[in-house]
Parts: sequence; structure tokens; C-alpha cells
Amino acid sequence: MEKNDQSELLQYCIAHDIPFAMYNLPHSGKDILIISKSVLERDVEDIFSIGDIFTIAPFSLDQSKVLCLDVDYQIDSSEVSEKVWAEIKKISAFPEEDHSGSFYADYSDYTDQFAQLYANIKSGVVSKAILSRIKHHDGLERNLASDFYFTLSQAYPGAYAFMFYTPQTGLWTGASPELLFKAEQGLGTTVSLAGTLKNNGQVKANWGEKEMDEQQIVTDFVTGVLAKYGIEDAKVDGPETIVAGKMAHLKTQYSFKIDHIATRLGSFINDLHPTPAVCGLPKLASMKVIHQVERHERSVYAGFLGRIQPNDIKLFVNIRSMKFVKGGVDLYLGGGITAGSEVEKEWQETELKAETMMSVMDDVIDGKNHCRVLK
Repeated sequence: MEKNDQSELLQYCIAHDIPFAMYNLPHSGKDILIISKSVLERDVEDIFSIGDIFTIAPFSLDQSKVLCLDVDYQIDSSEVSEKVWAEIKKISAFPEEDHSGSFYADYSDYTDQFAQLYANIKSGVVSKAILSRIKHHDGLERNLASDFYFTLSQAYPGAYAFMFYTPQTGLWTGASPELLFKAEQGLGTTVSLAGTLKNNGQVKANWGEKEMDEQQIVTDFVTGVLAKYGIEDAKVDGPETIVAGKMAHLKTQYSFKIDHIATRLGSFINDLHPTPAVCGLPKLASMKVIHQVERHERSVYAGFLGRIQPNDIKLFVNIRSMKFVKGGVDLYLGGGITAGSEVEKEWQETELKAETMMSVMDDVIDGKNHCRVLK
């Protein structure tokens, strides 16, 4: 007999290919499950006029549209009524679309890609670009996805924990430390987040020139986008050090009235995304270099996702994330390359970022094995 709770309903959606999104806002302590009967594809300019939706946007808005889940059901408590269960069981399955296999760059591949990207920096084509790779990890099967999400949500309460499934994307999950944009009660917020060091408790004194420059590039970009839309009186806080799991980053936060962009939110987000924190500078040139150098498709990695409601928008960048694939998961990992970058340090940064997910995976897998032993 099924349990009438949120976790069982999440497991059902995962097992039966039903479109859904699950999320926990930073420091909210509240997991919200959204279930949809369909998945819409829309241009970014149109997503703010649909109503109450959950959005999943790709890295490149030129290549793919934004996926939108209508909020047909919202489950934000542990209790799920039998009526809701019965209705959800009537939703047709949306099997995952076929995709080409992933390319897994080893250190040799990464070194070659770094050299190509770095050459574009030295020649002045770009001043910064993000080099990403995919790391495959065996052991975490799809039937543990629900356990993984709840463990992840509890492990990183200050992050935006999420999991979603659509036939276009497959099953993804993550814990993002990076806000793209939020708006509530007429006030908008965005951030410049960049620079990564291992969190050793002494990080405030250890920021180097490379990390400072990397974050300043993002800060200048965000400032430029705000100025384009006539936002010149934003309150600026930072840069400050924030801790995200085993890493620390530099963050500058901007708060401003949204009067200037209230009717142009789609255009504003199109200009803001992707920021140099996940793409590079100049934006179009960096995106072109990334497409030339990387041998995998980013898909929705380094895209954005989140809930859009009337007078309440919360969008986050899809980083510290992974996709469930046959035999395990694919972790998407990236780091900012500038003139001051060294390939070995950049590789180690991606390995450090992988620990965000892998430490939680180990806990989930160990817990499952422990249950088997007890049985």
C-alpha cells in the first residue's frame, strides 16, 4: 500500500516519467513539489506573461527554448490526499527523448581544451570564458533519486536545492549557490558570483588576484546590464565571501526597484543570462568559443530555473548539478578561465566542485547498503 506523503509521490513521478519540479529555496526549510500535465516550450520574452509556472532554461537561449511546467499540482506538505494521488495516476507518461551519448573529458582532453580556450584569451578574443566538463559516476541509480534529493536539500540548506524531470531534459538535480534574478514586492535582486577557493576557514585572507579579477569581470557585466535598462540607483553590497559546501566564492549583490524593467523582464533576463560566471566576456564571443572547444552539449547546465508567479519571481543558475543517465549520473563541472589561470588548478577546482554532489551520493548509497545489511 502506498504511503500518502510527498516523498512517495516524488518517487512515483520519477518512476513513471511524469513532468515535475521539486525545490527548496535557500534557508526556507520547505520542499515544494510541482507536478504538471504538460511541458510548454516558450521564448524567454514570453515566460513572464504565462502565469504561475516553473521554468527550465538552457545555457544557450539561441539554440533551445525555455521549458515551462504549469503548476497543475503543488504539494508542499508531507500529506497527500487520496484524491490527488488518483488524479496524478491519470497523467500520461512522458518518456525521455533520445540523446546522443555524453563526452567525458579526462585530464588530457581537458588540457587540450584549456589550451584552445586560453589561446583565445591571450589573443584578445575573450577576457574570460568558462570551461566545463562532464564527470560520470557509477552507483547512484534512478531508484535512489528521491532519497538523494531530500539528503541534498538537508545537506545544503543555504543553496537552492532542486530536482526536475521533463522528456526534453531527462532527470536532473542540484544545489545551486547562485541567484540569477528575483523580484518580489517591486524590488529586484541579482548577484555577481565568481571566484572559487576551497573553504578552509581562512578564505577571507586568501583571495588572489586571479579570483578577484574573475569576480570583477562578472560585476562589471552586471553593472552594464543594469545601466542599459536605466537602473542607476541600485544598492550594491559586497564583494563578500560566501560559503557553499566545501567551497567559498566572492559575491556582490544588487538590489533595485523593478519599475524600469517591469514590462521588459524577458529582454532583461535575455541580456543578463548567461552571465560571465557561467559563460564569459564578451558574452557572444565567449559562447562561440565554448561551442568550438567543448565536446559535450551543456543542455540546461549553466542555464537557469525557478518559479515565476505574479509579483514573485525566483530564478537560479543551474550549477552544482547532475543528470541521471544509464548506469549512474553525469556531473557537470565548470570553472572560469582568465589570463591568470593554470590548467592544473582549474582541473582541481572542477574536482572540488564535484564533491558537492559526490559527498551526498556516498551518504545515500551507504545508507541504502546499511539498510540491506540490517535486512
